[in-house]
Amino acid sequence: AIFDVASLTKPVATATALALLVCSGEVDLDDRVGNTTLGELAIHQSGISVPIAWTDVYQLDAISAEALYELVEHDRYESQTEYSNAGYAILGVRLQELTGRGLDDWMRGQLWERLGMHDTSFTPSPSRSVPVDKSQSPGRPFDPLADYMVQQTAHQSALQPGHSGLFSTAGDLSIFAQFLMSVHDSVPNETVTCYSDLMILQFEGTNRTLAFQIDERGGLYHTGYTGCAMWFEPNSKTSVVLLTTMGHDSPQEFENLWRDVVSEVRRNTIERKQE
Repeated sequence: AIFDVASLTKPVATATALALLVCSGEVDLDDRVGNTTLGELAIHQSGISVPIAWTDVYQLDAISAEALYELVEHDRYESQTEYSNAGYAILGVRLQELTGRGLDDWMRGQLWERLGMHDTSFTPSPSRSVPVDKSQSPGRPFDPLADYMVQQTAHQSALQPGHSGLFSTAGDLSIFAQFLMSVHDSVPNETVTCYSDLMILQFEGTNRTLAFQIDERGGLYHTGYTGCAMWFEPNSKTSVVLLTTMGHDSPQEFENLWRDVVSEVRRNTIERKQE
C-alpha cells in the first residue's frame, strides 16, 4: 500500500535533492536565498516560522514563487531554531528553479529509480493509495494536500511542495534508509559517501543533521503528522519504518507507538548483538 508520508517529504525528497546538488558541486549550503541560506532552510534555522496561513503554505498550486520568497526578505532571528514548513516550501521552490524540473521528476531520475524506489512519488496511483482520515484533531489544521483522493490536482502543481505531499511505501523507505547508511550499491560510491555523510553528520550546535533529528542515543528520525515515522541507527545498520493513518485522530498515541517500536527494536536487535 502507498501512504501519504507527509513531512517525510523533507528528508526523502527535498533535503535529498539539496544534498545531491551539494555533492555534485552545483550548489553550496551557504548559497543565499534572501536573508537566509539553503543550509539554514534545511536545518530549520532560517528564522521563518509560519507568518502566512497554513492553507496558503499547503496550496502551492495557488501561491507563486514570488509570494514564498517574500518570507525570506525579513530580518532574521540569529540562531533561531524553529521547525518550519514554510522554510521547506521555499527550499523546494528554490531547488526546482536550480534544476529546472519538478522535485518528483528530478528525484526519480537522480535517485529513486536507481535505488528501486518505484512507488515513491508526488502523484501515486489512486487505486493503491491509503486515504488519510479527514477528521481534525484539536489545534491541528487539516492539510488539504494530505489526501490524494481530495486534492489530486494539487500534486500536479508546477510548484511541488518541499515540505509535504510525497507518497511512498514501507519497502521504498526501507531502501532509502539502507542507502542513508551507505550499504546500498545502486549509485557510485563517491555519491553514497558524500550524500550519506551530509545527511547523517550532526550540525554543530544543533541536535539535527541536514534532514533528521538525533535522539538521545544517536538514532536519527523524522515523523509525519499523517502517522508515519522513519528511524535508523547508522552504527548498527538498523532501521524502522512505520506507516499508519493515526496522525489526525490520535497524534499522541502514534507518538507513543513509534517510540515503543524503536525501543523494542533496540532491545531485541541492537542490544542483543552487543551482548
